[in-house]
Amino acid sequence: MYRMWTKDSSDVVQENPNNWVNPSVFFDTTATGMSQPLTSSAAAAFDESHNLWVYFGTGKFMGTIDKSDSYQQTFYGIKEPCSVATCTTTVPNNTTSLFNATNVIITQNSGTVTVSGVTGVSTWNQLLSNVGSYPGGWYYNLWTSSGSPSERVIYRPVVYGGVVLFTTFIPSSDICGYGGSSSLFALNYLTGTANNAPVIGTSGTEIRKKQDLGSGMASGVALHVVAAETGGASNDVEKAYIQMSTGVIVQADITTSLQKSGTTSWRETK
Repeated sequence: MYRMWTKDSSDVVQENPNNWVNPSVFFDTTATGMSQPLTSSAAAAFDESHNLWVYFGTGKFMGTIDKSDSYQQTFYGIKEPCSVATCTTTVPNNTTSLFNATNVIITQNSGTVTVSGVTGVSTWNQLLSNVGSYPGGWYYNLWTSSGSPSERVIYRPVVYGGVVLFTTFIPSSDICGYGGSSSLFALNYLTGTANNAPVIGTSGTEIRKKQDLGSGMASGVALHVVAAETGGASNDVEKAYIQMSTGVIVQADITTSLQKSGTTSWRETK
């Protein structure tokens, strides 16, 4: 993945592409030695400290050979280290640079959030501090099993209200057949784990980060938010809509906390 600035070497925005600085490598998904192609676009968001994050998943489904592909694919949340056009820093793809969020479990019991799966970490604030010590961001390894088609990302994610939403697809193990199964993920945009409050529900005390969507290939996530002032509810009503290849449209109720809709200002004109 490359970064491209629409600026010259003096960090001045230029309309003429001939004056732009040369693109530089932002992140290399193949640095792990695995086949991790990028076939969908990325999403970007700023955190509360105004750091730019880029979110994307790997994997492809373009031909017969992809039906049996068992390479492990990954979803990444990468923090951009550059703030000027002349910066060419590449974010290292290793466990020193990136936090492994794959096996972290977030639970909530009587309002208390507990973290497990990270050495020396048991609270949400401790998790934020731990993840913040990794300069490059985080990664989440998707499901794979030897000899079976692996889980992959083939559509662009959505970042909203401090949460990254994206769909994944696992092809049918019958290479002569069609179809497969899909899932919806909801990960905290800073940690790559489940959020510190339920977004797509809970399983017992565990805050869910993955929801089964059933048979078929899922599209990307389309969000619809009805503001509290127009919806008649005390909070915004948030819906995620996903089109399945079977023709079914899945509606998933989501709950986020950072982003709220509504009127910010108004002006009466005559």
